[in-house]
Amino acid sequence: THIWIIEGYSSVQQLMSRHLCNPSPYDNSKTCNERAAYIMQRYHLSEQKARESIMDRCGVDYSTEPYVMLHVGPHKTGTTAIQSFIYHALFKNRTFLRDDNWSIPTSDDMPGEFGKEGAGLNFAHCQIRNYVKDGGQMNTHRCNMIRLHHLPKFVGQSYNESRNVLIIAEDLDRKTIDYQRMQYYLRPYKRFRVVVAYRRLHEWLPSWYNQIVDLYKSVYIRGEATYPSFVDWIDSEYHNFMQVHAMNVAKRYRESGKFESVRVFSMHDQTPLLENVFCNQIKSPATCKAIRDGAKPPKPNTGKMHEYERLAIIAYRRKKLKHVHAAIASKVANGLRQVVVELGIFSDADAYPKTCLNETFMEHLLALEMEQEREWFPDSYEAQGGDEGLKSAFHANKDKLCAMNVHKILDSGILDDAFEKLNCLGT
Repeated sequence: THIWIIEGYSSVQQLMSRHLCNPSPYDNSKTCNERAAYIMQRYHLSEQKARESIMDRCGVDYSTEPYVMLHVGPHKTGTTAIQSFIYHALFKNRTFLRDDNWSIPTSDDMPGEFGKEGAGLNFAHCQIRNYVKDGGQMNTHRCNMIRLHHLPKFVGQSYNESRNVLIIAEDLDRKTIDYQRMQYYLRPYKRFRVVVAYRRLHEWLPSWYNQIVDLYKSVYIRGEATYPSFVDWIDSEYHNFMQVHAMNVAKRYRESGKFESVRVFSMHDQTPLLENVFCNQIKSPATCKAIRDGAKPPKPNTGKMHEYERLAIIAYRRKKLKHVHAAIASKVANGLRQVVVELGIFSDADAYPKTCLNETFMEHLLALEMEQEREWFPDSYEAQGGDEGLKSAFHANKDKLCAMNVHKILDSGILDDAFEKLNCLGT
């Protein structure tokens, strides 16, 4: 039985109102935090003293007991860059992670659909409640192979060496993650910490959209689904994707009661991502020094907008372009982007007709961002100018909340000369 310390809950009322940990040894109907609340009231002790008294009885020495740190994303918050950095360091036999007492599982320990730096995703997909039925990419058999044969050796050795385990997997952001199963996989570890990255909605949602449409590119080319604009996608998917935004992910982990701490950090506090994670969030001095001395992922992972690709694919479906398939879609899009400027159709490549989210919805997004940052990051929020600072950042990125009006452009015929030129070039 463990003590689950949840940051941000300090009053007796807050402790009493939530089940924040597994049943305590004193009364199976009570949680450890409820026991702490009782002790605070009964003996007029501070929360710190109450917890110390319970720790003495629970037998967990927090000064020496190793823990598992889970970076659970969410998606589109730089997890790929962090994974690439870590596994590149392992491949190059860099020692700074080990110097910080981190033990990192590899694809040998968690084999499956995802290889190399994506090994943590195999672990994540094994925690999806109904595996493939809930959209996972790991079936029960493969997960049992990890649980029974591959992972126990790694976990047992790391625990016996008193090393902390670091797992970074953005698919742990899913609503269907089974937290109890996750901890079962990681026995005999008793302590589990979670870190979650926050990215503002006006940046995060367009980034998510661009990843989704890139993933389904071939489907759109074959005409098996309609290629949605960002505005259309928001209209149909906004509520679904909000379930995996940082605040909702963090709340689920906190309210499960199975984690010692759940930290949320902002990607907007002017600190570079890797430095923020290893210097500020998971306190790894050797790794922090290596990053400040120039250690970095082997290649950047930067997303891009796909508006000209969407235009090219829809033009192909409407038989205005002759040659578009998945292998050359990006090349065709780049050619189209260049030709519309060369022919003087648009003054610059981004000066095309647009459709934007309506003002009411954009005001909703801005208000939600303000509410989130005032609540979760009050100091850094004020340091960056508070409401006015966020308004400025929001309006500077407003174009990301718009989409090329592809159907208006195609119906008008203004790009017919551009399409003809590309068709003649065979591109």
